[in-house]
Amino acid sequence: MSKEVQAPMIYEEHTTPPGVKSNLTLQDGSKVILNSGSTLRYIKNFEANQRVLELEGEAYFEVAKDQLRPFKVITGPVTTQALGTTFNISAYKGESLDISLLTGRVAVKGALDESGELKLDKGEGLEIDLVKGEIVKVAFDETLLLSWTRKTIVFNQTKMFEVKRVLENWYGVNVKFTNLPSNSLEVSGKFKDQPLKNVLEGLSYSARFNYKIYKDEVTLTFN
Repeated sequence: MSKEVQAPMIYEEHTTPPGVKSNLTLQDGSKVILNSGSTLRYIKNFEANQRVLELEGEAYFEVAKDQLRPFKVITGPVTTQALGTTFNISAYKGESLDISLLTGRVAVKGALDESGELKLDKGEGLEIDLVKGEIVKVAFDETLLLSWTRKTIVFNQTKMFEVKRVLENWYGVNVKFTNLPSNSLEVSGKFKDQPLKNVLEGLSYSARFNYKIYKDEVTLTFN
């Protein structure tokens, strides 16, 4: 008897380098905006019974309805499942895992408790600290949350290590700190479609630093 040979799974992978964002339309009609410095990986055309994607970084999802194939986004040990909804996931290395639901409902599994799941309603979000083992349900500002999809950088009492990550991804540079006074230093500011020099100039007044840009190297020297 001849054995049935299973065709190998073919994966698609989309990676956005620093300074680049990508708009994707998936085979099922779902739409994804992939932020800079992010990677999305999934089986081509999905499986017959589910739609599974692996995300590293940040993405905004508009999920096409398909009752027979749930839509799942895997970020490390956490899986976010939806049937038809819009949500944003931020899962950058070294930062908290943030899941924000704009419409519909999602179920989050594996968030520190492998046995259960957490359900989110419209307007709710989760902040998950996988290192400390902490999870908090939060409200969020939709305008602030999706500012990155509208060519706008918004810092709202943002710590400098996150500012560094945003600037590096947004502009494709390497940022170095000199004499950073404290890891708890926070800055605020809003910049729509601005060059890097303008952003640094705006932040320098409140954060009290001088900046130097040389090719793709940026040095912030704090006073």
